[in-house]
Amino acid sequence: MKLNADFLPRTPWAREKPPEEVHPGPEEVPFIRRKPDVEAVMRVAEEALSQVEPKNLIVAGHGGSITTFKGIHSSLVEYRDSPQVFFVDTVDRRWLDLVKRRAGKRESLLVIVSKSGRTQTLLEAVQSLRGYPTVVVTQPTKSPLREMAEREGWPLLDHPPDVDGRFSGGFEPALLPAFLSGIDLQKYLEGIGEGYGEWFGPEKELYELSWRFYLWEKAGREILYVPIYSKGLSGFSHLITQLIHESTGKEGRGMTVLVAEGPECQHHTNQRVLGGRGNIYAVFTIPGEDGPLRWEAEGAMESFREAGIPYLIQEYEEIDEKTVGRYVAFWHIFTLYSALLRGLPPFGQPEVERAKEHSRRIRQRKGAKSS
Repeated sequence: MKLNADFLPRTPWAREKPPEEVHPGPEEVPFIRRKPDVEAVMRVAEEALSQVEPKNLIVAGHGGSITTFKGIHSSLVEYRDSPQVFFVDTVDRRWLDLVKRRAGKRESLLVIVSKSGRTQTLLEAVQSLRGYPTVVVTQPTKSPLREMAEREGWPLLDHPPDVDGRFSGGFEPALLPAFLSGIDLQKYLEGIGEGYGEWFGPEKELYELSWRFYLWEKAGREILYVPIYSKGLSGFSHLITQLIHESTGKEGRGMTVLVAEGPECQHHTNQRVLGGRGNIYAVFTIPGEDGPLRWEAEGAMESFREAGIPYLIQEYEEIDEKTVGRYVAFWHIFTLYSALLRGLPPFGQPEVERAKEHSRRIRQRKGAKSS
């Protein structure tokens, strides 16, 4: 995956380089400092597969616990002879009933992923899925989910406690369901490592490009539009949205991101982007291969140039494990820089946690069991 910044010019008042003093060292960034325990992933996967030979995977979790795997699934798993995957990220009774009808207990494996092990909606969903062969990923601290797993004798894999879920794409929460789906973890992790090596560092291109985006924001470009010209890679829309919003939406500041699948987005959102308020900048993800899909993207980008909208191009070739790993790495580093250059802490999500507390209190008032 390569970048083209020809159409993301520096703003006229931009200083030549971004401030080096805000760039962290690798030891300050948990998702770069820490390495995944791949052996543990494979060991726990083997334990889980000793319970059942699954035709279906039910992957239960919220937010960063499963958003990376959603993208891996959309980009790779869907195109292979792998178990069918059902995502449970809701307590919508109609959806839960459908999952149970389509994924029988004798041929399905339930994979529960939760860093805290305390998310109320997940615990409620899990209660409705009791009886399935189950494996759990959660951090190694006391929680209702961990206690349940230990009581039931379910295989347990530790979630790294110092890595936020949205940045855990190179760690156990994403690696376990990916491995169970037939993904080559070595190639995927190589892609992530290559991406970190190429884009992390104060002298790296992406640091300066992130600075350009920040300066364009100060000039009134408030919404980052991300059209993804790939049916598979567009599955990362939830991850990209979560990364940007949770890492930069703090202290009354930060970015708003709008992710859409191209070329379908040309038939609705391009009207707003090109004909509405002039507050957009963009990252286009396009195929390197010449053909109809690229031509559609090129037509859209020509319209952006005519409208004076700045944009960056990400160009991909074959979509395989390494490409997907590099794509995840790009958004990790871009998000990290986007927060730091705005003077915001990239980790933590206080407003998300506050909303969970409100939901917990509502349950208590209604007489529902709370964790």
